[in-house]
Amino acid sequence: MRVPTPDLAFTKCANAAAAAFFAAPAYVVYREQARVEVPSLKQSRDVNRTISVRTAKGDIAELAVSQDLPQGRRQTLAHAFPLSPTFDAISYFRIYGAVTFHWALDAYVEDVKPLTFSESVARPDVNVVVQSLKYYYPKFAPDSESAEQPNTHILLAPLPALTNGNPSQLYLHEVYCEPDSSLPTRVVYTGSDDRYLGVDFTTIDGHQVVRAVKFEQTFFGPLRLGRVHAIVNVAYDMYQFPTSAPEPELARP
Repeated sequence: MRVPTPDLAFTKCANAAAAAFFAAPAYVVYREQARVEVPSLKQSRDVNRTISVRTAKGDIAELAVSQDLPQGRRQTLAHAFPLSPTFDAISYFRIYGAVTFHWALDAYVEDVKPLTFSESVARPDVNVVVQSLKYYYPKFAPDSESAEQPNTHILLAPLPALTNGNPSQLYLHEVYCEPDSSLPTRVVYTGSDDRYLGVDFTTIDGHQVVRAVKFEQTFFGPLRLGRVHAIVNVAYDMYQFPTSAPEPELARP
């Protein structure tokens, strides 16, 4: 059943995503299949990796061991590429790097701070509850919870209080949430210079994890006279959740 307002639907989804983030398993092993494309240059590059991650917990920092397939470079990294499989997409975060061939291998996300909202107290004399959002105007998409789109589909427009003075930021654009659990199934950000970040989620063995990531951006030359548009697609699969460090590097402080 649809919640009364899109504001409340969004806050419930954000709280569910935060709870899943804080309950993430200590270790995750998975495979990534990444493809980088620059259509105007007719160039592309594929990179496949297996990655073992120690997720951040309290004073324990995130750490990852990456192995290029089939027998390529092995690295110990401070962050998973391009973002942790337990990433909370409804959060404040920073993207480091740029969309280039090099970025496709080494970009990462850090400073993830989940958005949480206080729960509204139910009252028998209240029929509709509205949760005020400071920085976004939300509304239900026309297909929300339809036969074609069974998930709650929320469209978000950033307000001037957020965008003024921040022209280069990414802003929430769409959120899809599973109606029963309120967990996000897809989160989309858009921004200047044709920037797009879409993150798809799935649930495996009771853990919410990333299924796919898509990032796009247009880069300009001096005086914005030339432009190159780059697209990165990353698929995550072959998940495992070991109870102890799968790689010796991940056991260190």
